[in-house]
Amino acid sequence: MKRTRLAIISLTLAAFVAGPALAQAGYAPPRGRSIERQQADVNFCRNAAIDISGFNPATAVPPVKGGKKGRENLKGAAIGAAGGAVLGEVIGDRAGIGALAGGAAGVLGGQIKKRRKAAKEEEIYRQELAAYEAAHVSFDNSFGACMIERGYTQASTIVTAY
Repeated sequence: MKRTRLAIISLTLAAFVAGPALAQAGYAPPRGRSIERQQADVNFCRNAAIDISGFNPATAVPPVKGGKKGRENLKGAAIGAAGGAVLGEVIGDRAGIGALAGGAAGVLGGQIKKRRKAAKEEEIYRQELAAYEAAHVSFDNSFGACMIERGYTQASTIVTAY
């Protein structure tokens, strides 16, 4: 029990001493490495990983699903009603019935267009998300390789201090 408590206190103290950036990085420094050197190593590896991967986690914005709401139903209804009114008037002097029928047909057409647009937007979102995640993994792998090359070991438990 005393060893566990001592280990927890030691890890917490190490996180405060090493600084939040190193603890968040998830790598333990070699014994005796100064805080200044640790921070320099993290900065060097972060910059190298950005150069290699082309991905900067500090500025990268993940793709967002959705966007502006489409008005395909409303547009379809308006176009259909206008066309139906004209046809109803020309065919049998019944513009109101023609507008009603045209509006209903326009709503159906608008719904079909809306679904196609949503499917296309979903596919684009999935492609953008996959590219974002691949770039992030490339950054993480490059950063980790750099840190290990500098003598750090990957920490199994990450303690952050704020």
